[in-house]
Amino acid sequence: MRLNTQLFLTVLCVFALHCAVSVQAQTLHVFIIAETNATNVGAPADYTNMQREVQDIARLSGMQLKTYKYEKQNLSPNTLVSAITSLRCQPNDAIWFYYTGHGLNPGNGSAFSAFKVGNSKFTMDKVHQKLKAKNPRLLITMFDCCNHHVTRVPGLAARSGRISINYATLFKLAKGEVKVTSSKAGQYSYGNGRAGGVFTNQFLAALHEVAGGNNNSCNWNKVMARTKQLTQNSATQVGRSQVPHYTVSQTGGTSASVNATPEYVDPNTLKDPFD
Repeated sequence: MRLNTQLFLTVLCVFALHCAVSVQAQTLHVFIIAETNATNVGAPADYTNMQREVQDIARLSGMQLKTYKYEKQNLSPNTLVSAITSLRCQPNDAIWFYYTGHGLNPGNGSAFSAFKVGNSKFTMDKVHQKLKAKNPRLLITMFDCCNHHVTRVPGLAARSGRISINYATLFKLAKGEVKVTSSKAGQYSYGNGRAGGVFTNQFLAALHEVAGGNNNSCNWNKVMARTKQLTQNSATQVGRSQVPHYTVSQTGGTSASVNATPEYVDPNTLKDPFD
């Protein structure tokens, strides 16, 4: 009887250790692509701010962090395609793809934006589709860029224990998909190199507000609804219009403008790098 009890306790300990290791092994894969040489949009500041933010998220949620960082001006389409297609993702991992810089609408009727690398366009729809095929527990695809048929536009400049719990709820426990572009189809997105993008700044503000509140029902719908509200308000204050567009499917847990000459691009002349 004593031997059976010892055996049971040994098996129980091994099982508990296996569960602990499985939870600790959850990885947050984060792609950060930024057009850091574009001083009339928010990408240079966004690139730094997002790297700092994801480190905090991983630390506070108890996840391992793996980042894939690229400055777009030094990036080739093949490099990014290879990074996406070769990504190895476990069923309990989360993937977050974030782009900041110049962008355009893909011209195919999509409500979501795209960005140009060389003669190729990376559409949010295709990037999201390719990453969804990796079967992550949670997928977030986020573009902070214009959603118009141009790639250069006028710029606009526009952090408890509870946070740890809510970051775990949002990134470690949540299942599903978050897909967001910083402006709806036909709109520009604003920012500058010093202050960062309006959308990225307001997303981070909304994330900290929702996760830092005494809130037992923290979820991605609340974060994105607040992001949309803050972004609209910030742009309206300086006479601009910018309305983020997003979809969420989740289960479980101010400044002066900077002028730039628009560069018009026909999205149909850009190829799909995944083809």
